[in-house]
Amino acid sequence: MKHISVLVVGISVLGSSLTVIAAPVQWSNGHWYEPIAVGDPGISWTAARDAAAAMGGYLATVHSDAENDFIFALVADDSYWHPTRGGPWIGGYQLPDAIEPDEGWTWVTGESWTYDNWADGQPDEWMNRNQDYLHYHTQTGGPVWDDAQDDNGLYGYVVEYIPEPTILSLLAVGAVALLRRRTPRQRSTI
Repeated sequence: MKHISVLVVGISVLGSSLTVIAAPVQWSNGHWYEPIAVGDPGISWTAARDAAAAMGGYLATVHSDAENDFIFALVADDSYWHPTRGGPWIGGYQLPDAIEPDEGWTWVTGESWTYDNWADGQPDEWMNRNQDYLHYHTQTGGPVWDDAQDDNGLYGYVVEYIPEPTILSLLAVGAVALLRRRTPRQRSTI
């Protein structure tokens, strides 16, 4: 049911673009990651951010080389890459009024910007464009990043989800609480 609603969201957000949604994959941090490929004319960073939120997640945030390598491997297929503009959007952006080109970068979640993996010479505000949004630079250059303008029309993005407690785990917590409540407590006599 989730994938049907996700597909409907994808089509409504992307208009006539073809949307390809892969199954989410869990990483060692317990979060789930889902690469989304869109067809021509591509998608802006803000539209990708909004689509991720409508799916119950957010654009992926990256905090280590291992996590970056994991996410990059999810988007190895050509369908996630624009032939000249680069790879999928991820959840970094530059705050308004930040010193260009490399100050004030943050994650969509508000998490600390403690890791980055810029391609050589990046970020660069190429040709004085307002490049305040994060994506993978080139498919063959490894998992390095580039800054781009919002309307760059890239062919993909990566959604990250934090798992919600399952019904079984909620029932287990409830059962433990009920057992504790019914267990007679010893009273001390002083």
